[in-house]
Amino acid sequence: MKCVIGLIIAAVCVPVIDAHFEQHVLPNFANTYQYRPPKCNKFQSRRPSVSQQQFTSQIATGQWLSLYSVLIGTPGAFGKAKHIWRVSGNTVTRTTTVSETTCQRRIVNFTLGSDRCGAALLREVSPGQRFEVFYSQDPSKYFWWLICLTPDPTSGSCISGFFDLVVKDTRTNLTGDLNLVGLPWDRIAADLRAIRGITFDNPAVTYVWTGTECPNP
Repeated sequence: MKCVIGLIIAAVCVPVIDAHFEQHVLPNFANTYQYRPPKCNKFQSRRPSVSQQQFTSQIATGQWLSLYSVLIGTPGAFGKAKHIWRVSGNTVTRTTTVSETTCQRRIVNFTLGSDRCGAALLREVSPGQRFEVFYSQDPSKYFWWLICLTPDPTSGSCISGFFDLVVKDTRTNLTGDLNLVGLPWDRIAADLRAIRGITFDNPAVTYVWTGTECPNP
């Protein structure tokens, strides 16, 4: 009987411990996103991080669309966007076409590496200091994408940037309406809770696939 009671207590304590940890590690979405690559403990390893191999074989193929966005700090204007990543050795080139006041094409070069937990980590080649990290339970279909435009070098946090839900563009002609029926929304929502500590009904989560669609990158 004592063993059964002990197991029940342990089962109750585990989620409480996890929740207590997340409250301290997960940031206030209105301020900064805490990204701490130097350590890798059992809590951080539970995050649905995309590995370097997964990034190369699944994300750096085809075209991707930014569907939802959570602002970090005050990064400036954003709009409907398409993205293509290409890998050559340890160099990654991202081409983004974004609709703001007009259609703009941006090309950014990164060095591909991994953090200490084995997650794919992109660092911008000079002159920028931005970095990018990817999270997903199924990177062939979607990922949550941290774009840190302004890192804080002392704390390892992100002062300004975006946290976007990006989905694979499965349209035959890469134009027209999106079909979002087949996406694993249960996993997508679970990732958002695990990483940001918020849900889709939070006003900070903004649907951004609106307005005029620009030509493909």
